Amino acid sequence: MSEAVLSPITLSRPARAPSARAAFWRGGLTAMLYLTGGLPLVFGLAFLLSRLPYHIDLFESPVLGMALFVGVTAGGGWLWGRSLARLTGRPEVNALAWTTAGTFLAVVFSAAFALGQLEVFLIEERGAGNAPVSLIFAALFTLSSFCVTAGVGAALGLALRDGALALDLAWRGGLAGAAAFLAADVSQHLLGRVVGGPNAEATFTMISVMLIGHAAAALAGGGVIAARIWTRSAAVPQ
Repeated sequence: MSEAVLSPITLSRPARAPSARAAFWRGGLTAMLYLTGGLPLVFGLAFLLSRLPYHIDLFESPVLGMALFVGVTAGGGWLWGRSLARLTGRPEVNALAWTTAGTFLAVVFSAAFALGQLEVFLIEERGAGNAPVSLIFAALFTLSSFCVTAGVGAALGLALRDGALALDLAWRGGLAGAAAFLAADVSQHLLGRVVGGPNAEATFTMISVMLIGHAAAALAGGGVIAARIWTRSAAVPQ
């Protein structure tokens, strides 16, 4: 009887998820790690370096700040796309990795720019009238969570050359990401973490609420995208 010889590379590869539910949790958790985990790391590193005797400010230079943004965003997207291909059993590992890297960078950059412009108009220029800052924040970031998740989902479907799957991933993933962000925002609001509320700036309320909301959106949206790709792959043999 012959024995199959597995190389170390083969042994180290994550196995395909055994079910759509497993794909949801693995896809969601890895999305939360890779797509949102880099931002707290960068902020933490910046804080530690600012406490050094020479006071090194990572964000003092626009070039350095942009390089960190691009590296963390595109790198996280690449890692998640690679993980997503393997846990869903897709052979297009490089295609999904590079598609996620480029698309995630593009949609996050676009969302950040749009949010900055809308913040000036709605809050600083009073375009939203007397609407509370917390309500404006919830509406804008819920919408941006939908756009980012839907954009990545659509790009992944197109990378797999499946237009119907692209549409499915866009609306299902987008709704899941948006709903999760809104739920996280409302939950924190009820716990007293109110964006724009008393002492909010001193306690970094907006940043913490945003990061937790983005983590929830990545978990739900990434999980739905992974589960739908897994289901599609199971229905159509590779």
